[in-house]
Amino acid sequence: MSFFLAHTSACEKETWKPKEADRSQIQVFGEKMTIHTGSVGEGEHQAEASYVLVDAQNPGDKQLSVTLTGSLLDANDKVLGTLDRQSLHLAPGQLKTFALVDDHQAAHPDATGATIEVSSAVELDYSEQIIITDLHEYKDGDRVVVKAYIKNTIGRIGKVLVFATFYAADGRPMKRPSTLFTLERNAQRGVQFVGPDGSVRATMSTGDIVY
Repeated sequence: MSFFLAHTSACEKETWKPKEADRSQIQVFGEKMTIHTGSVGEGEHQAEASYVLVDAQNPGDKQLSVTLTGSLLDANDKVLGTLDRQSLHLAPGQLKTFALVDDHQAAHPDATGATIEVSSAVELDYSEQIIITDLHEYKDGDRVVVKAYIKNTIGRIGKVLVFATFYAADGRPMKRPSTLFTLERNAQRGVQFVGPDGSVRATMSTGDIVY
C-alpha cells in the first residue's frame, strides 16, 4: 500500500487570519492507514464511496484544529480521486482517527494507496467543551466493545459527533462508527460501540461540536 505525506499551504481569509501552527509537527501514521469502500452519509446523502482511515497526533502543547486531505491512488500511483477535507480538534498529545472520504462520494475499488496532506493546523484558545470520560473497553468473544460517558461541560445545549475507532492486532484501524448526540446543558450520557470481529483495541473521540 502506497503512502505519501505532504504539507500544503492554508488559504488565508481576508477578514481573519488564524494563527497557524507548524504543520510539519503533526504526526500522521500513514503506514497504518486503511482503505475502505462502503456506505457513507445518511438519508438522501447516503452513497457507496471509498475512504481512508488514518490516525494523526498533535505532539505539541497547544490546542489545535488539524485538517487533513489527500488523494486515492491505484497500484501504479495514479490518482483515482481526491479526498474531502476533514478537520478535528486535537488537544496536546491527543491522537484521533480521520475518515477521509472521496470528495465526489465515489467508489474506487482499485485504490491501493493514498497521499495524505496536512493542509492546516490552527491554534485554538479553548479546549473541547464536550468531553469523553470513564472510557472502558472489554472483549466480547472475538471483538472489542467500548463504552464511556460524553459530558457537556458548559451551560448551553450542544450537538456532538462521537466516534469509536477499532483496531486490528497489527495496529491498523478497522472501523470508525459514529453517532450524533444532543446534550442538554451540563448533561452527560452513556455511549457504547461494538467492534467488528477481529478487533483487539478501541478508542473513542469527539468530532464536530455545535452549540
